[in-house]
Amino acid sequence: MSSQVGDLSTICLRLRNNAPEPWELFVNHFETYTINVLNDLASADQSQVLNAQGQAQQCKALLRIFNECDQEVRSRKPTPQ
Repeated sequence: MSSQVGDLSTICLRLRNNAPEPWELFVNHFETYTINVLNDLASADQSQVLNAQGQAQQCKALLRIFNECDQEVRSRKPTPQ
């Protein structure tokens, strides 16, 4: 799973560097979407709480990757010896 996160971070960083304005717009909209998903979790019916919780956790994880893609890529680069 860690290499999958690293691959996603690399792709996100490339997108961000090649199209910074659309990337920022996308991340801002995804952040709003994540807030809405979290609000849905707070008001979820008992039978839907676990599904809503899983979706909220997934959104938060993706948002973190989108916001920290440069840090993730930097942390994987080998240090010169």
